[in-house]
Parts: sequence; C-alpha cells; structure tokens
Amino acid sequence: MATTLTAAALSNLRVPPDKRQIEVFDANTKGLSVIASAGGARAFFLTFTDPQTGKRARRKLGNFPEMSLATARARAREGRGQVADGATPLPPPPPAGITVAELVESYIERGMRDLRSKDAVARRLRVNLAAPSIAGRVAAASLSRADIARALDLMVDRGALAEANSLFRNIRSLVRWARGRGEITDDLTFGLKPPARSQVRERALSAEEVAAFWSGIEAPLRGSMVRLLRFTLATGARIGEVCGLRFDEIDADGVWHIPADRSKNKRGFALPLPSIALEILGEQRAYLATHYGRKDRSTGAPLVFAFPAPGGIEAIDHGAPSKALKRLQTNNGNKIGLPFGIQPFTPHDLRRTMATHLAIAGKNDFDVGLVLNHISTTRSSITSSVYIRHDYLSEKRTIMTLWDARLRELAGLPPPADPAGSS
Repeated sequence: MATTLTAAALSNLRVPPDKRQIEVFDANTKGLSVIASAGGARAFFLTFTDPQTGKRARRKLGNFPEMSLATARARAREGRGQVADGATPLPPPPPAGITVAELVESYIERGMRDLRSKDAVARRLRVNLAAPSIAGRVAAASLSRADIARALDLMVDRGALAEANSLFRNIRSLVRWARGRGEITDDLTFGLKPPARSQVRERALSAEEVAAFWSGIEAPLRGSMVRLLRFTLATGARIGEVCGLRFDEIDADGVWHIPADRSKNKRGFALPLPSIALEILGEQRAYLATHYGRKDRSTGAPLVFAFPAPGGIEAIDHGAPSKALKRLQTNNGNKIGLPFGIQPFTPHDLRRTMATHLAIAGKNDFDVGLVLNHISTTRSSITSSVYIRHDYLSEKRTIMTLWDARLRELAGLPPPADPAGSS
C-alpha cells in the first residue's frame, strides 16, 4: 500500500498481531518505503529495478527515527537518479554471511586488544548477546534494535540491573566498531537508553565499620584475599590495580609505581605507600615464600596477591574480591549483611572510605585527588595539565602518612615500628 508518510504516522505505525512485519510505500517519493517489525523497529528502504541485472532490488537507507523522513526522501531521490544514469544506487548492504556470534568473536580478537576489562566484556557479550538462543545465529547485517532490546530485557528480568547497563555499553561499543568496519550499516544503539537507572554509589564505611571490617574479615576469608582487601583500604587504589600488583612495582623507598597500562586513566602513577600497606606486603611476601616459593609462570615477575595454581601461582582476578564479598553478604540473592556485623559493601567502597576519612581529617579535594589518581581533579586546567610538571610525591607522602595514622586509630592497630629501633 502507498500513503503520504509523515513523522507522526511513522511513530504510530503498528504491526497487526498476526504479522511479523508490514511495508508501507511513500506516495510522495517513488520507491521509498518503510518496513515496520513486530519488535518496534522501523527502517527506510528504496525499491528499484537494477539497471545492471534488470531485476527488482532493494537497498536499506537507514532506521527511523535516527534517519529523518526528509533525509530518507532525499536519499531515495538520489538513488533513483543513479538508476536513471544506469548505475546501481547507493552502497549495497554488507554480506549477510557473518553472524552476530562471529562478529562478537571478531570484536573480541581485533577490537578489544588493549582493553583492560577484555575478559569480562567478552564473557558478557558471548553469554548475553551471541548465545544461539538470543542473537548468535542472526546475520550481523540483519541485527536489529529489537534484538538488542531483547538481550537487555532478559538481563533486566533476571534482576541484573548493573550488568544490563554494562551490557548496553558493551553492545554500543561493538556496534560502533562494526559499523566503522562496514560489518553493519547503522548505529543500532543510537537513541537507545541504558536499560536500568544508574545509581551513584554513596557507601563509605564509618569509623565503627572500619574497625569491624579490619578485625572481622579474617574469620570468613583467608590468606591473600584478606590482605588484598586490607591493602585496598590502606592505599585507596582501584581493585584492578591492586589485583595486578607485582613486587617489582614498589621501589626501595616504598613508592608504588603503577604502570600506565594498568592505570584506568592510562597515566603512570606513583603512590608512596603507608606503613600499614608495607606491613601487609611483608606478610604477603612471607606467606608466598612459605606456601609456594614460586613466581608467576607467565612472565617470571613476582606477583603479590596470588593463589596456587598448577605449575605456579596466578594473580587474583579483579572480579574475585567482589564475588567473595557478595557470597558472604547474600543469602539466596537477598542482602543480609556481613558475618562480622556491618552492612554490605563492595571493594570500591573501600577506596571511597579512604577518601571520605581524609576529607573528615581536613584534606581538600585536590589533596584527595592526588592520592586517588583523579586527573579530573589534579589536571583539570591548562596550567595543571600542561605547564606544571611537579610530581607532588612529597605532598602525597604527607597525605598517606596522615591516612596511615588515622587508619591505625580506626582499626585499633599499634603505631608503626621505628625502623631505627629507637624508643
């Protein structure tokens, strides 16, 4: 059927319950049609007689509303002009041979080589988009917004709201990468919103909770995991940076040099370690020497927070601390608090806890940003980002010394031993 299309009519276009899709031709522009699917997707097409083959053919112009009706009409007229000149109009769609599952694997191999969270993203895409029961068998060129919406809805229905938002971001990156390579023609995520409302976390442990955490964490957890979580609170570092820590990143002056390739903002960062953190490192070194006495089997560089594995020791995965805490503080999916008497928290909340208690102790945003490696605070102007080349190492040492004293007070720990042995 043909009718004069309008934006309002396109928005209100409905597919009858007994049909999978309908096609409506535009009476205003010859050959232009819109195909509406039962899932809610709407796409513009140009139908024409191919001057090269003499057969009827169709070219997709774009999705509505990302492409406006006016633009679709202009593209359709352009295509018909090319037909009149004896040429096949508009770029043909990409081959339908590659499936979504194959596209995801190509993205994992080629598009995520330098991504720190590659393993987590790969797992999320494989399980929640590329599975055969979801969209894995769909031709990449035919992937629709409805397919993506369905994948997200399945996660939301399971109650995995944060994971659904992460999947949305991962699919958006996948689609944009694939579009740049010509694997798909449209940005299918344009205009889509994250499936769940993001909540800014505000959790920081109180003084009483810090004491309960420090003394109580040893009962339900053991060994490296206990020291890793305590080290995270003692340094305020990101959990991924802590999990990847190697002994050779710490110099003789007790400064932790986080390499750029392991830093979230891709900048190398030097953090003077407080005495509590150095004590934890000493305990962990002795623990590894006593129990394993081995090195990382892949590079030979000594790992800090590790567990035994066949043929050597391996670093604790950056997702393991969150999983360990989640197991302790849930029962059949319901939050029940931790066995040592405080409400649920995440490893990242330990970083927020240090920042909060430094602020309580009188440190300003710039000081806190220095030790958290927040360039949005410490490199927020042309002057600070381009002209000031000072490393602020002395200032950071002062801040971490203050935090060391405060954390010892909160956790009920004795003052650090005098390195000279004097009274």
